[in-house]
Amino acid sequence: MHVDIDGSGLARRFAVRRYVEGEVGRRLSPFADRIDVVRVRLVERAPSAPTRTFCGIAVTLEPCGDENAGAWALGRAEEDDAIVAIDRALDRVANSVSEEFARRDREQASRARALVAFAQTGNVHRV
Repeated sequence: MHVDIDGSGLARRFAVRRYVEGEVGRRLSPFADRIDVVRVRLVERAPSAPTRTFCGIAVTLEPCGDENAGAWALGRAEEDDAIVAIDRALDRVANSVSEEFARRDREQASRARALVAFAQTGNVHRV
């Protein structure tokens, strides 16, 4: 799992980068072998804007057959505090990733059960 952090000057601050890398690693580590790239974008807005910080996170997921090639999950948040924006965006993307992999695992288990059931009838033709 590769983490790419970009954006305004906020994204270049060592403490912010370290926090993002640590939290991404902690929250997405259960899926690290099934994630390709995590892209984090941090943007500071003008002081007059309703919210000061935007955080967007895109996670590129491993392909699951041809129909899911290039699948991804997104999380975003806008808050006055950068850490709160990062945490909320990470919560959202981690939930999406977890739900997607749980769905994939259920489908794979269902296909495996169906294959076993058909194999027992002797009607399975492998291509």
